[in-house]
This record gives sequence, C-alpha cells and structure tokens, in this order.
Amino acid sequence: MGKQTFILAYDFADPATGEQRAVFDLAWPAGIQEELSQPVAVLLNEEPATLALASAAGFRCFTSPSAFRAYVEREILAVPA
Repeated sequence: MGKQTFILAYDFADPATGEQRAVFDLAWPAGIQEELSQPVAVLLNEEPATLALASAAGFRCFTSPSAFRAYVEREILAVPA
C-alpha cells in the first residue's frame, strides 16, 4: 500500500493563478493510496459551491464521516459487505 498523506484544512488554490479558492476540511490531494486512487476530500457543513469546486477539481467528495469510512472500507481496504 502506498503512502497515506492527508492534510487538515487543505488550502485549495486555482492551478492557473495560485489564488486560494476554498479550504477543504480534510483532503488527500494525491489519493488515499498515493498515485493509486483519486484525490479525496471530506467536506463537513460546506456550501454546495465548495462541493462543486472540489468535485470539478477531481476530488471524490464526502460530506459525512460515515460515508467516508464506508468508501475506505469498500474501495481501499476491500472489506466484504
């Protein structure tokens, strides 16, 4: 399994300008399994615009800890249902 690097209060910036666009509560910008899975963001109590921004940037977004946990168990750890 690859390195698991997460960032609390991840400053998401516009790739072209470097201008900060949003702060994601918790993010794995290189994926939970670095370079093997897509970027992930946990966004709690965020505006729909922040969710849309993260999603458009290629992040797989979760709005609850339980949904994020289910994703990790099902797709990262491959725990049978």
